[in-house]
Amino acid sequence: MKITPQQTKQICGVDLMEILGEKAVKTRVVLNSKEFKVIQKTLKDRGGATYLQKHFGVNKWTSYQYLSGRRNLPVKIYLSLVDEFERISLKMVTNKAKTVHFPMQINKDLAYLAGALRDGWLIQVDGNVIGLGMEQSEQPWLRETLVPIYLNQFGVRPVIKQTTLTLYSELVGEYIHKVLEMPVKSQASWETPKCVLKASEEIQKHFIAGFWDAEGTCLVREEDPQIRFSQNNPKGSSISKKCLKTWESTLGK
Repeated sequence: MKITPQQTKQICGVDLMEILGEKAVKTRVVLNSKEFKVIQKTLKDRGGATYLQKHFGVNKWTSYQYLSGRRNLPVKIYLSLVDEFERISLKMVTNKAKTVHFPMQINKDLAYLAGALRDGWLIQVDGNVIGLGMEQSEQPWLRETLVPIYLNQFGVRPVIKQTTLTLYSELVGEYIHKVLEMPVKSQASWETPKCVLKASEEIQKHFIAGFWDAEGTCLVREEDPQIRFSQNNPKGSSISKKCLKTWESTLGK
């Protein structure tokens, strides 16, 4: 019987293999010592090198390297050995590739980033997402707020040059695209991410805070003060209207 990845290993409601797409073939799972011992035991219990050769076509030498931990496991093999996982770190088999952590659930910082990405774009080469960029005149916001979020959530540090933040990582790019639903082209199709819509009101507040810092303006007038959000797609700001109404705020058109 051929072993195939179970479709229950989800990150923020999205299947891991769906996030990685074609990149799954050249992506490896980075395990800490405790995680590796569990996987190693499971692999040996299933037949070790024989299991890998039979179900995944792995040659004997490579199988022994997987069993000893000298090589990181491919994503497909890893998923066949676990029922679920609480955390996952990944690395692509390319030169200078860095280990990336994937946040498993939407949290306050990730929700804030999802909103703040309204000031950003995905970087593509020949249709392949390789990273992302963000433009903001307030450099302290990029340096003091967003860089720590990328470090804490994904374990990678963006580069800031003048008013532009750039992060080259295919894995982070795919996460931003598939989980936070950032479009690769026009923002006109950009709606609120499903993981944010399904989250608690507290999480949604942080999404709106990021959205506000990226695209919001405040019109201070004694008779008619207004809070404004700029977005090409009206559906993209629907969550903002919903929450602001809940908080008993008055909206302009």
